[in-house]
Amino acid sequence: MTITEFLLIHTTPEININFSQRINILYNTVGGSDEGRIDAITVTATAFSVDGQTDPVSTNITNILEQVEEISFTFDGTTYVLTVVESAYYSDSNAFFYFKVESNALIPNIFDANISTPLPNGGDFPDGQVVFHFHPFLNDINFSLTDHNVLFNNADNFRRSSDKLEADRNIGSTIPSNFSAILSTSASKAEVQDSFYTDTGLTNARYDGTLLTPADLGGIPPSLTVKEFAGVIHPRGTSQDVACGIIGSPVDEITVSLLHSGQTILPTFRTLTSGIAANGALTTNDVSLDYTYTAQLSGQMTPSIDVGDILTTTEITSSLFEGNFELMRVLEHNISTQKIILQRRYFSGSNPQLGGSGTISDGTEFFKVDKVDVVQVDEFDTKLDSVGSSIVFVRNGNYLIHTDEFGTVFSSSICPPPLLLGIDDDTPGGND
Repeated sequence: MTITEFLLIHTTPEININFSQRINILYNTVGGSDEGRIDAITVTATAFSVDGQTDPVSTNITNILEQVEEISFTFDGTTYVLTVVESAYYSDSNAFFYFKVESNALIPNIFDANISTPLPNGGDFPDGQVVFHFHPFLNDINFSLTDHNVLFNNADNFRRSSDKLEADRNIGSTIPSNFSAILSTSASKAEVQDSFYTDTGLTNARYDGTLLTPADLGGIPPSLTVKEFAGVIHPRGTSQDVACGIIGSPVDEITVSLLHSGQTILPTFRTLTSGIAANGALTTNDVSLDYTYTAQLSGQMTPSIDVGDILTTTEITSSLFEGNFELMRVLEHNISTQKIILQRRYFSGSNPQLGGSGTISDGTEFFKVDKVDVVQVDEFDTKLDSVGSSIVFVRNGNYLIHTDEFGTVFSSSICPPPLLLGIDDDTPGGND
C-alpha cells in the first residue's frame, strides 16, 4: 500500500480506520520475502490515559506529537528505531498526526505465530501488542520558566563589550560629555555583546547582508516568484500530436494547476539581450567562452548570467518560436576573467550553429533565454516540486513548452488550432 492510499483510508468516511486512541502502521513486505519495513505511522491526538489520568485535557498529547523526531519499539527481542522524515497534522473528527519514517532494520514476519514480545516485568503482551516510545517526550512546558532552564533569561546585568566604549550624550549634544575619556580609552565599556559585531549570522543580518545565487545551489534558484496556469504534463518523448490532444482520448488528460516563474501571464520561451559577445571564435566542440561586455554603458557593471542559465546566439522574441538553434547551459561563470564554461548542445534537438562548420565567429552576440521554471505543489501541499524533464501543454495558450531536468523552459512548439481538430457539420447528410 502506498502512503497516499494509507492516508486515504484515514479520511474517507466509508472506510475510515482513524479510530480514537489508536496507532495505525503502514507495513509493506520487501521483495516478496517474509521481511518488511514500516513506511508510515498515524497516531491520534488523544491518548487512552496519561499518568493515570483519562480526562480530555490530560489525554490530549498534541504538544508531545508535534515534537516527535524518533519512534522506537521492541519486537521479538529486537529494538527498532524509526526516524521521522516527514510529519503532518490532520484535524479530522479524530485528529491525528501522520509520520513518514525510515527504519534502521527490516522487520520479520509480524504474523508468525511463534513470535512473542516480552513484557519488561516478565510475561508476554497479549495478542502480540507492542509499546511504542516517542522521542523527545516533552509533556509540559513548566520547566521553561524555572531557574534551572539555562535558556530562560533571568540575568540582572548586561554583558559588556571588550573594546566598544560607552558614549555619554546630553540631549541635543553631538559631542559626548565623556569625550576625553573615550579618547584615552578610560571610558566605561558599552553594554553590548562582542558577537553583535563578530558573529556571521548577526553581522550579515545587521550590516553585511547575504546573497544566494543559483551557483551556490547547484543551478537551482534560491527563491521564486510564481504565477498560476493550467496545464497537462506529459513525459519526455511524448509525440506532439499526443501532447496537443490530437491523438488519444481527452479523458486520459489530467489538467493540473502549475506555477511558473516567468514575467508574463503564461509561461513563454524567449531570449533577452545579455550584453556579451564572443571574444574569439568558438569551434563546434569548444566549451570555454571568453567574452567582452558592453552593457556597462547602461549602468550595469557585470552581466546577469548565473549558473544554470541557457545561452544561444539566436534572438527569439516570440514565445512560439520554432527552428534550429543551439542551446548552451552555463556551468561556471567567472566575472573577473570574463570567462564562461558551457555545456554545448544542451538538449536533444539543440543543433550546432547553422552554416559552415558550426563555428561561432569572433564578436557574435549572445542572448540569454528568459529563465522560466515550472513547478507544481506536491500532494500534501507542503512543498514545490519541479516538473522535471517534461512536455507541458499550456491549456489556455494551446501550445507546448519543453522543460529540462530542472523544470526550466528551453523550447516551445505550436499546437494546431482546436477548430481544425474537428468540424461540426449540421447540414443534411453531413457528419455530426
